[in-house]
Amino acid sequence: MPSLPHWPKGPLFSRKQEERNIVFPFYLNVPVLKHLIFSLMLLFEAFRFGPKVCIQYNSFVFENWALLLYRFLSSRVSLAVLIQDVHAGSRSRFFSKKWFRSLSERVSLFFAKSFDLIVPISVAIVDDFGFSPEKCFVFQGGVTKFASELMSKGRVNLDEMAVFAGALESHNGVDKLVRQWIQYDINYPLHVFGRGSLEKEIRDMAERSEWVFFHGLVSEAEVAQWQARSLWNFCLRYSIGLNQRYFFPSKFFNIAAAPGGVIVNNLYGLPDVLRPYLSVVDEGLTQLKSALDKARVLGEAEFVKERHELLRDSYSWRACILTILSRLSVDK
Repeated sequence: MPSLPHWPKGPLFSRKQEERNIVFPFYLNVPVLKHLIFSLMLLFEAFRFGPKVCIQYNSFVFENWALLLYRFLSSRVSLAVLIQDVHAGSRSRFFSKKWFRSLSERVSLFFAKSFDLIVPISVAIVDDFGFSPEKCFVFQGGVTKFASELMSKGRVNLDEMAVFAGALESHNGVDKLVRQWIQYDINYPLHVFGRGSLEKEIRDMAERSEWVFFHGLVSEAEVAQWQARSLWNFCLRYSIGLNQRYFFPSKFFNIAAAPGGVIVNNLYGLPDVLRPYLSVVDEGLTQLKSALDKARVLGEAEFVKERHELLRDSYSWRACILTILSRLSVDK
């Protein structure tokens, strides 16, 4: 299903599209109804092609029902679901939009227990929503196309600058970062990319500082160009407005694939195998200068090469899919 804002913010109809082996079916772009239509199309395509294994990305009520019905009516079918984010833990007013979303997600997660294999983004999802550990393996995310391209570019001369790219929200710590950058008078350029509720605040701080530069929302390809020549790249995450135990920032893999040093806070689920190659700053960012110094060292060629090898081996979507097929005993 293409990611579109629902009508009236987006188009009323989403037309059928095909991109090589990928099919985006037609649906009426109305809340709830679009998931129902999409699920019926999914069920139709499943019976038409008769796959031995179905892998679903994230858990949705109607889609779960469609695949469970397909398995019930078919023989020798295995179902897997990747649960890469969960909003069911959000606090919200009764009968608000967030409350209905949380309720819907809890229902979908209940039915996801019936799948043959569950691939959550964190152990917390397994524990908190009652999944059987024997049916689960944790996968925190994988290297994207842009991350792969960053790793393939090889070593380049890096500029003494820092890049933050992501949603400009408190849970990403961008406001903390910019304030501390100014407060500690760090005399290196900090380039900020993205949009969100903190956009005006970040823009105002950038206008008052000679070292902070706000670029707004640009394409992922343009961000990758900046990350490819930046000595420092940031990925921060806080449980402010969301429960970080149910998420893992996908941008982490992009900056880990870049040739510079990686600076993170001690975010939940940080891969232990990659910790030796990361500069971990304290939650309040009071040790920001020392974190920059450590990241400078970890941005040297030998450390970056080892970091990239670990990413390719353990954090590729290919590795994830092969593990799923192996666990389901499906011939590859």
